[in-house]
Amino acid sequence: MSVRNLRLASSLWFVGVAALTLVPATGPAPHLLEDFLCVWCGDRSGGDMILNWALFIPGGLFLGPWVGFRRAVLIGISITVGIEAAQLLVPGRTSSLSDLLLNSAGSATGAWLALGWHTRRVRQIAGLLGATAWMLPALLMTPVSTDEALYGIWVPSFSRMAQYEGTIVSASVDGHPVRFRQEDPRALARDLEERRPVEVTLVAGPAPPSLAPLFVISDENQEFHLFLGVRGDDLLIRARTLAAPLRLDQPALRSRGALLGVQPGDTVALRLEVVEGSRCLTVDGRSDCSLAPGPGDSYAYLLSLEAQPAPLRLAVALGWSLVLGFAVGWPFRGILGLPAGLAVVFGQGLLASTNPDLGLLPGHALVFLLGAMAGGWSHRWVPRLGGPAGREGEEQERSGAPDLPGETPTGSDGAEGDGDHSSVGEE
Repeated sequence: MSVRNLRLASSLWFVGVAALTLVPATGPAPHLLEDFLCVWCGDRSGGDMILNWALFIPGGLFLGPWVGFRRAVLIGISITVGIEAAQLLVPGRTSSLSDLLLNSAGSATGAWLALGWHTRRVRQIAGLLGATAWMLPALLMTPVSTDEALYGIWVPSFSRMAQYEGTIVSASVDGHPVRFRQEDPRALARDLEERRPVEVTLVAGPAPPSLAPLFVISDENQEFHLFLGVRGDDLLIRARTLAAPLRLDQPALRSRGALLGVQPGDTVALRLEVVEGSRCLTVDGRSDCSLAPGPGDSYAYLLSLEAQPAPLRLAVALGWSLVLGFAVGWPFRGILGLPAGLAVVFGQGLLASTNPDLGLLPGHALVFLLGAMAGGWSHRWVPRLGGPAGREGEEQERSGAPDLPGETPTGSDGAEGDGDHSSVGEE
């Protein structure tokens, strides 16, 4: 890529980052020092940290070949310091030490990838990360228990959520009624962890345009251990899983059109249970066992798109599957990318077979395998797209010579070259 194109891509990336981070937001009044020093705060702080790291990777990718590794990192640090300082003046925004550290790490990661993409080490790390991201949801969807008191809340009213206009007649878990105060909260926690049947009888209200809570089991810290909500004609279910202690978001179990045809005032019986290894929702005798998200929905641990249209969510899931598959196939050459992808899909299938809250979606797996094939065959065309740096990197890898970002390359005349510009190929 030419210097001109690198400059253009870097400028566009900077504009995008500024648009995402400097737009006024709504929220509680900030406590400047506390918010800045708090590194692990908020229900989704784990996901936010990963996103802050990933947000600056493209900047490093574009800056690395243009100005070199060290300068790319320094520019990334300067940009994030400027953004954090500017956020002090933007309503609803807060500066954070974790943002500063993770943004800087993202710049370093991007520059390292840009200058070392042709090395075997980078490809192996990318493959490992891709396989982990594909298989990890089978573990993150594992329920976790609690020793805290649990409370059942019928048709609650929460800020930033719609209010459901129906009413609940009865609710139970494994046949035991669930009320606001539980006689045996530990037994209820154990039943939720073991995915015992949940039954709810309600008098339906109008279909809410946005997510409205219907039935919630919460602890004293207002953390949901079971959430049953309504959005339009869909029913969404969330349970407390291993993702919660890690402060990640998680994809919801969704029954599409579960309340289709239900009129306000109708009495509706819901039953959520595990049937033959799959989580199923029965609504007035009609069962839906396709609730569970697939491995391609693992993006939802970082970015929630539940309020977005279904076609957009599907497109993101398939695109994420393609990217992860490409990463898995990238360390291999040619057709060998496909067996690598098949091994990861098989391993994920084994893990998912033990977790009824994770689906085995053939569409996700197929796109993942296509990505793995593309990753294997990419060695035929990536060097050509990479220009001189790509061809030199392939020759260095075959000769066994080290090629790591930050090392000072040697020019053709034997003198030390400028390591900050060694990877730029003019068109």
